[in-house]
Amino acid sequence: MNPYKMFSGILFILIGAIFLSAQYITSAILSASNQFWPNTPPSHEIGNAGYALLALSIVSFIIGALLIAASARDQFES
Repeated sequence: MNPYKMFSGILFILIGAIFLSAQYITSAILSASNQFWPNTPPSHEIGNAGYALLALSIVSFIIGALLIAASARDQFES
């Protein structure tokens, strides 16, 4: 059994969650810079925060899930 795959998978999922929350924090900062409340919904500002954080979070979630699945498979085989 290799516990490093499990720990690496958990770390990748944690990094993905941090990237995803960073996108929402960035959109909150961008929407707070307006002098008045905008007429657009807050979900409009999420697009202005950038899709790079969303793409990085999805990739991190996928890598983490694959590493956890590989660790579980190794554990069941041994």
